[in-house]
Amino acid sequence: MAAQIAYIINNLTVGGAEKLLLSTVKKLNKEKYDITVCPMFKENALLNDFQRTGVKVRCLNMYNKRDIRGLFKLYQFFKSHKIDIVHTHLLEADTFGRFAAIWAKVPIIITTTHSVDSWKLNNRRFRTKFRLFLNRIADKHSNAIITVSDYIKNYLIEHEKTDPKKIHVIKNGIEIQKNKKPSIDKHKQETIVLGCVGRLFEEKGFGYLLRAFKKAQNQHPNLKLLIAGDGPLRAELEKLAYELGVSSDTEFMGVLDDIPTFLNKLDIFVLSSIQEGIPLGLLEAMAAGKPIVATKVGGIPEVVDNGSDGILVAAANVTELNEAIVSLIQDERKRKEMGRNARRKVVDFFNLDKAVRQLEDLYEKLLENQSIPSTIQSEYI
Repeated sequence: MAAQIAYIINNLTVGGAEKLLLSTVKKLNKEKYDITVCPMFKENALLNDFQRTGVKVRCLNMYNKRDIRGLFKLYQFFKSHKIDIVHTHLLEADTFGRFAAIWAKVPIIITTTHSVDSWKLNNRRFRTKFRLFLNRIADKHSNAIITVSDYIKNYLIEHEKTDPKKIHVIKNGIEIQKNKKPSIDKHKQETIVLGCVGRLFEEKGFGYLLRAFKKAQNQHPNLKLLIAGDGPLRAELEKLAYELGVSSDTEFMGVLDDIPTFLNKLDIFVLSSIQEGIPLGLLEAMAAGKPIVATKVGGIPEVVDNGSDGILVAAANVTELNEAIVSLIQDERKRKEMGRNARRKVVDFFNLDKAVRQLEDLYEKLLENQSIPSTIQSEYI
């Protein structure tokens, strides 16, 4: 019989972790795994997308992260459905999901760490210390801790004293159509279009991008900036664009369903984050054959080879960001060469099929160690 897997995640909004989980459950072998996705909160814009994959979705409808009923709901679900694997994503889901799994004596507990959360960096606060305390207890009872980059793995080992034997690096991947050539720009040739995809949160550093765009536009007036994504900082960023005098050439496009069409409009993809894991938007831009300007934080240097498929700059440094953008504006040949290299990199090393194979291999290894037969194993019993 198929192994019972429950994925616990904060919600099903349009974010990197949520999109990664959606792509993963589409690809997982449904004959080997019976999958239920459990979003904890009520923001579930991707609910229909998950349901169309054929997996079950069980919404917990928690009011907030202090709604302790979620712990009991998960415990009851794990026990009644005899869940074999609990796999959690994102902070609240990591805490509620793993402690409910420990309580229910679920055989296999896994978490994926997508980035070094900002709260961990402020370790003087009591709340942070308490969260870290809970996290270490949950880690101790987890069978595997997946990280999406070597940077995160090393951080967990050095700063959180995580057992290295439990950590498995499975880098993010995206689905790539075979033999698909990089897209061709359709905007007017005399205009250079910069763009980025991401939620409008502080850690994405969009304020630095707007300031660098202003400096670049002083040298090259024929620039446009497109930002795909939404979030709590949208009004603040729109105000900043107005104050900088670039609002007429900056478009905040909100959440987009068709990212490939958006990327098709860009000449240069710019990522100004001050902390990251391995962002899917970056991989999607590289797969579209776009040259990259990005900050050298988190797992980004594991993806972008400085000088080959993009230019890496220091985080929170408007001058370096501007200089990198201007250097690509002035060199069309370099833009095209970097775009070709970027696509080749993603096709070879960051495709979704590879990531899903690694995940299934981990599941099978853990199931075998726990003597829980998967469908393939049971065929020979």
